[in-house]
Amino acid sequence: KARLIVSLILVLVVYGEFNFIKNIVPQTESLFRLSSNSTILDASVYEGKEESIIYNARYFIFALVAILLVGPKLKSVLFDPVYIIREPVLVETELKSLAQMERKKALFKTTSTDQSSKLKMRTYRRIGQTPPPYPNSWYKILSSEELLPGQCIDIQFLGQVVVVFRSEDGSKVSCLDAYCPHLGANLGVNGQVIQDTIKCAFHGWRFDAQGTCVDIPYADKVPAIAKTKTYITIERNKMIFIWFDAEGREPHWFPPDVPEIAIGEYRLHGRTEHRIRCHISEIPENGPDTGHLNVLHTELTVKTLGLHKLLNHYWEASWKAGAEEERSAEQEEEDLKNQKGSWKGKHLAHIMVYHRIQWLKSWNIPGMSLDVTITQVGPGLVFLHFTTAFGFIYVIETVTPVQPMLQLVTHQVFAERKVPRFFAKIVLNNMITQFEKDVPIWNNKMYLKNPMIIKEDGDILKYRRWFTQFYSENSPNVGKDICNDW
Repeated sequence: KARLIVSLILVLVVYGEFNFIKNIVPQTESLFRLSSNSTILDASVYEGKEESIIYNARYFIFALVAILLVGPKLKSVLFDPVYIIREPVLVETELKSLAQMERKKALFKTTSTDQSSKLKMRTYRRIGQTPPPYPNSWYKILSSEELLPGQCIDIQFLGQVVVVFRSEDGSKVSCLDAYCPHLGANLGVNGQVIQDTIKCAFHGWRFDAQGTCVDIPYADKVPAIAKTKTYITIERNKMIFIWFDAEGREPHWFPPDVPEIAIGEYRLHGRTEHRIRCHISEIPENGPDTGHLNVLHTELTVKTLGLHKLLNHYWEASWKAGAEEERSAEQEEEDLKNQKGSWKGKHLAHIMVYHRIQWLKSWNIPGMSLDVTITQVGPGLVFLHFTTAFGFIYVIETVTPVQPMLQLVTHQVFAERKVPRFFAKIVLNNMITQFEKDVPIWNNKMYLKNPMIIKEDGDILKYRRWFTQFYSENSPNVGKDICNDW
């Protein structure tokens, strides 16, 4: 921001330098001068006796400084995608900052302060009676560009550690339990991908995509029981998803496909990552929670010239559960066989958001409105559709449980090729700015099983009833079925 502000000042100064500058010089038959009605230097005769347009060295100085200031950032702003990673504000970090702040206060005020009570309070957080932490769903684990052909990566996912690897020809992605059933080595640490199998770095056992051991280099025969757990994977919209079902059932729905992303008509402009300490259901619950929008998200982020005191955001939103798609049994079977996703079904929810910029919280400013169509697909996948003057923009939000109360949230922005990159990044930045206003709330709130809801709170209870479809009899419960080493 400082670079851009200084550069803007320099541009204004340079513009002034381009005007006719009065200088007392001898008459010259031919001089290069700037035409008063254009920005092209041309050669002509100027017959003034006391005034001439001369080459001004200050222009070059200002231009050079402007280039030095803006140059390194110009390519990044206009052409490079943006990647932002936000780690959670850990309790330990909060305690350390609080202790340092209080020590400084005590030092300058020469008074003693007992920190024990305050620090002790900060270590407690009532989680509440949460639903099972891992709903049955598809979850994003990686972006496609993060897993190269012949590469393997170990990832923490649903309280477990898995290894994801791509075949050497790049055509197939597989996911297994990360720990080799032989002696427990992590297949993702120094493991080697051979064709479409992964080789353990410890003893060289090789496993295929089905989790079956296909080779032990020092054994005559591979035991039939030499297998490890596998996960169903799918690659869609330049993202890799894993299917989880507490009952071990096959997927009965798939993430919808955006063909324009697959064929490159929509290009990726940036990605953000946040780690948030809350239950997975609380993040998408913001959709039906319309009451918080005009409380938490009204202040304008631009504070230049005090505009945030004059202008404000105004929101209206509606939430609706998806209806079951009418399909024949044969069509449904065919769609599942082809892993076809759909924009209809009871596992979807639809949200309409109407956004306005207001003057003094009273008058809508013309041309400053934006309507967003949002489709939630299962617990952890959300599509946001923006129609702008530059073209169509997709923002895809994913929520993946790392641990029972730790979620990895990503946002990826795709747009038509005619949309300038800087504009797509502005859309992503503004969205993330609003998103990050919710993060401190999520990181510190308690889940209430029976909240005190009023009619103006929107469709929160309808949303929670909709969310229960993703649980089943054996969905794990915190403290009962899940190890507490997290």
